[in-house]
Amino acid sequence: MSKLKYGYQWQAGQIVINPDQADVIKQIFAGFLAGQTRNHLARQFNLTHTSVLRILTSNKYVGGDGYPQIITTTNFKQVQKQLKKQIVRKPKKQPTPPTKFYRGIINRYSDDAFKQAEHIYQLIYSEVEVYGES
Repeated sequence: MSKLKYGYQWQAGQIVINPDQADVIKQIFAGFLAGQTRNHLARQFNLTHTSVLRILTSNKYVGGDGYPQIITTTNFKQVQKQLKKQIVRKPKKQPTPPTKFYRGIINRYSDDAFKQAEHIYQLIYSEVEVYGES
């Protein structure tokens, strides 16, 4: 026998709803539609956020393929729309700013160590200032 989706169990050779797990699935869908995050729902029901996402995206819960219906088609479609809005593509990683620094010729500027250090720091410039952004 193949592994069943969360919320179902085998009984007399038939796929039937597991009442306790089905209640969790209904609460996950309701909570998500009420604005709770996947991470919050995962913590609430002791699941991983990936498991919550799999539950929210599985069309088995609306019935079909031998699975009894746990979630209404309307709720399932609403969740899919909300998930689609949440998918945000990560922007391309910005290049790391250069870490190479240059300094001009150091001449003795002052006998005071602090003034000499301040003068040296003023001579430092980054690669961006020299070559422009790559």
